[in-house]
Amino acid sequence: MQAVDMGGPVNKTAYLFATAALANGQYVIMSAVLAGGIEPPYVTALASTLFKSKFTTAERASGLTNYVVGLAGITESAIPFLVGDPLRVILSCVVGSGIAGGLSVYFGCSVMAPFGGIFILPLNANPLGFVISILTGILVGTLILGFSKKPVMVTPLQPSEID
Repeated sequence: MQAVDMGGPVNKTAYLFATAALANGQYVIMSAVLAGGIEPPYVTALASTLFKSKFTTAERASGLTNYVVGLAGITESAIPFLVGDPLRVILSCVVGSGIAGGLSVYFGCSVMAPFGGIFILPLNANPLGFVISILTGILVGTLILGFSKKPVMVTPLQPSEID
């Protein structure tokens, strides 16, 4: 749910549910939501780095920013990618987020912090499991996005664009 709309109502619903669970002493859900929120920025960042021919110059520059923003788990930084290719970006990010969240639950990760991305790592009951969850989701999402996108057509500059 964290990656469906990159900070939109579905994303906020997942976060609200996890916050309510947190308030009631259930900490596993928040860990899964935070793991899922880290995925979109890193999937788009890593894919734009590894599969350069499939991204525009502007997207590659935005991808570099996502490495930093992704540390806090801010999914909105993936929106420029979402606008350019919604189907492939949503699919890859949702799969990556689902894997990260699912593995987080499987490994028994839990956290009492309501936000923080990777910065809450020391607060997680299973930091290693949390990192493995995140990295696995990023890897799978990146590969899906990178292999599913078509190469960008590079057009030569027109004389009016050179000035």
